[in-house]
Amino acid sequence: MKIAIVVCENRFEQTVISIKSAIIFTNKTLLFVVFADEQNKRKLTHFITEIPNNLMKRIMFEIHLISFPNSKWKSLFKTCASQRLFLPTLLNQTDSVIYVDNDVLFLTSVEKLWNFFTEMSESQIAAMTPEQEDYSIGWYNRFAKHPYVEPLGVNSGVMLMNLTRMRNIEWASYLPSILDKYDSEIVWGDQDIINIYFHSHKDQLLVIPCEWNFRPDHCIYSEVCKTAKVGGAQLLHGNRDSFINDKLPVFKIIFNAIKEYEFNSEIRANLLLPLIKQLQIMQHTSCGKSYATIIKSLTSMYL
Repeated sequence: MKIAIVVCENRFEQTVISIKSAIIFTNKTLLFVVFADEQNKRKLTHFITEIPNNLMKRIMFEIHLISFPNSKWKSLFKTCASQRLFLPTLLNQTDSVIYVDNDVLFLTSVEKLWNFFTEMSESQIAAMTPEQEDYSIGWYNRFAKHPYVEPLGVNSGVMLMNLTRMRNIEWASYLPSILDKYDSEIVWGDQDIINIYFHSHKDQLLVIPCEWNFRPDHCIYSEVCKTAKVGGAQLLHGNRDSFINDKLPVFKIIFNAIKEYEFNSEIRANLLLPLIKQLQIMQHTSCGKSYATIIKSLTSMYL
C-alpha cells in the first residue's frame, strides 16, 4: 500500500505525525511517497533513522523534491498543496496511491481505506468524501461561482488515486484549461480544480463516507457525519490548523497523543487510555461532546 504526502515550509511536524499514525495502526507493509522542499527533505531523512528497525522491515520511503510546471501552481492555495494534481505524471510507474494532506491522522488501519480501490468501477479514477454533510453550512452550494461535484462538493484532503487510469484519460491535459477558465473564481486552490473536473466527469469519481475524512465541520456545531456515529472517525483531518491552535482542544489532544506515543509500546495502555482521560474533561468544548464518536474506531480496536 502506498501513501503520498507533501510537506513544505513549516509543516514538518504535522507530516511526520501523520506518517506515524499510519504506521502504528497497521502491521502491513507501507510505502510512503513524500514530496518535500529541500529543508524538509533533510529533516525527513533524520526522522526515518529514528524509526525502530523492526518497523522499518515493513516500512519504506521514497522522498522526492517538489516539482511544479510553474510557480503559479506551487502557490495556488497553501504552498505545495497542488502537488497532488501532478502525481499521475510524477509517479509515472505507480498504479495507485492514497494521497493525504499532511494534517490528516489515521485512526484505523490503512488497509481499510485501501479496500475502497476494489469498490471502484472500471471508469472511476479517484475516491473522495463529500466536502460537507449539512446544506445550511456547505460552502460550495452557498458560495462557489464555479462548477463543483453536487450536491455539496468533495474534499480532496483524502484522495484515493488510480494513477494508471488518470494517465489513461490524460488527466494532466485538463488542468491548464481549468485554471485559465476559472482562475478568478477559484478560492480553495487545487480542491476547486478537482471539483470542477469531476463536475463534468461524475462517472469517474467514487464518493466515500464522511468518516474517512472527519473534519471540524462534522462536529463543531452538531454531529453531522452520521456514519461516524456507527464506526467512528477513521481518518481525522485537522484543517484550519486544528491540530496546532487551541480552538478545538479535542483535535489537538489526539494529535499530541500520537505525537507522544513511543513506537512499539502498547497502544491501549500508552496511547488510548491516557487519551480517553484527557478527552473526557473536554466535553464542554467545541467538538468535545463528540469525542466518543471521533475515537470509536480506536476503542473498538483496543478496548
